[in-house]
Amino acid sequence: MYAVILAFLPASIDLLYHSYLPHCFGPSILSTVVMYDTLEPLLGGNGVQVAVDMAGRCWVGDTSVQCAEELLGRSVPRIIPFLASYQISYGLLVFSLFSAGFYTVMCHNKWANKKELIVLRRMLLNVMIMKDFMSICGAIMVGCALMIAPLLEHSAVTEQIIDVSVGWGFICTVVMAILGCFFTLAFENNSHRMLSEDTKSDINPEDMIPNLTASVLEVDNGQVEKEPLLVNV
Repeated sequence: MYAVILAFLPASIDLLYHSYLPHCFGPSILSTVVMYDTLEPLLGGNGVQVAVDMAGRCWVGDTSVQCAEELLGRSVPRIIPFLASYQISYGLLVFSLFSAGFYTVMCHNKWANKKELIVLRRMLLNVMIMKDFMSICGAIMVGCALMIAPLLEHSAVTEQIIDVSVGWGFICTVVMAILGCFFTLAFENNSHRMLSEDTKSDINPEDMIPNLTASVLEVDNGQVEKEPLLVNV
């Protein structure tokens, strides 16, 4: 589990950073969700490429522009606010990785009893399921909607869009969503195994063996008397 967490964590933090990439840093390859090649003249050009990043900003080259209906049509600007699902999903992913590592340390060091570990495990699994839901039904679906929306809308603006390209941010999100689902399954199995091992370690094998040795008491007359056999349950 430690190896899986260490493998996931750097990429997750990097993508989380790119989903909140400050405006002053300009566009980034990893933060781009979708790109539109349009013939709409803008900024003195006859044809431009408009990139939409995870933070919901539109870029023409290194220049930030408003995601207006005059540029991308009516549908795309209405979908862009839902790009917050990228920030939520990556935030939950990073939180899940740190929490899974903390849970593993707690089990190994026995910092909590079994009931507390069960409650914590249930809470973490709920967070991970929410993460997977936001990644698949949120981030991926929003990215697909941004690609399909200009094709379904019939207007003078969308007719100027000649090509729609997938950004690396969307590709990384799909890969991380799939791997995130496998991570949830791995944590579910591994945490259950750790709980089972912790339960077995709490049981003293000697307590399961009946005490077949009769206690011998000396009485005043010098005779030896045996007490009834005691069986520890």
